[in-house]
Amino acid sequence: MKTKLLIVATLIIAVLAAVFFYAQHSIKATKKTSVKNEIPTVFVHGSSGDAYTFSTMLEQITIERKNSITPLILTIAPDGAIKESGKLDKKSDMPVIQIGFGDPNSTIENQVTWIHHVLSYLKSQHKITAINYVGYSDGGVVGLNYLEKYGQQKSLPQIKKMVTIGSPFNDQLPKAEDETIAEVLKVGPQDKSERYQAFAKQINDVPQTISFLLIAGDVEKNEQGDTVVPLSDALSVYSLLKQNHNPVKKDIVTGEESTHMHMITQNKEVREDIQNFLWK
Repeated sequence: MKTKLLIVATLIIAVLAAVFFYAQHSIKATKKTSVKNEIPTVFVHGSSGDAYTFSTMLEQITIERKNSITPLILTIAPDGAIKESGKLDKKSDMPVIQIGFGDPNSTIENQVTWIHHVLSYLKSQHKITAINYVGYSDGGVVGLNYLEKYGQQKSLPQIKKMVTIGSPFNDQLPKAEDETIAEVLKVGPQDKSERYQAFAKQINDVPQTISFLLIAGDVEKNEQGDTVVPLSDALSVYSLLKQNHNPVKKDIVTGEESTHMHMITQNKEVREDIQNFLWK
């Protein structure tokens, strides 16, 4: 009888020990998967846009991720003055900063200067040392220009990842008639605008640690583009970034929701691209 009781007691202890061991490891695993991403993402609009250009996309992303976003809104006037509203939620797994230019149709050069002011402000006022950058249309052109001019300055917040959406890096030049997108990706465009040539000349100033995602629209699936920016144009700097040894990915989205505007308001694939690249 004592032997049976001893066996039963031993089995109970073994089961409890196994349950405790499993519970401890489950807790550790849960903690590992719930690590927050503390790098804020800056969203920059294109020409004629404003700080709220990405609002529809961000609202859709919050629904898909089942969380909330409380964005910090920064609007910079032509004289460099910055107006702040909203609040940066540093505890969120996707802290967001939406940037607006007081003169959204000003030159690329002016907007690059304003981005420099904004990042200096984020460093001094919010103690931010690193960001991700998402640029729509000319916002992507501004981002790459910024990196070539200021990317090596360690006193500014360092850009870790950059996403561009329908950005005219070759100043809206279409591909040549005998040219394919595969060739553009490999060696760059045949016809090169002054804008593209400037990028090519200074590409070595872009820090090699920055990862890039180039998103381009091809509405008719005929290698033409998103109805505003030619496909070859939006992908024209792919080979330059490869040449500079930057990690770079590209995605060509197609169909009715791949027009220039619909990519940031209706296209689920674009939203998934951004989430997978920045927050997973």
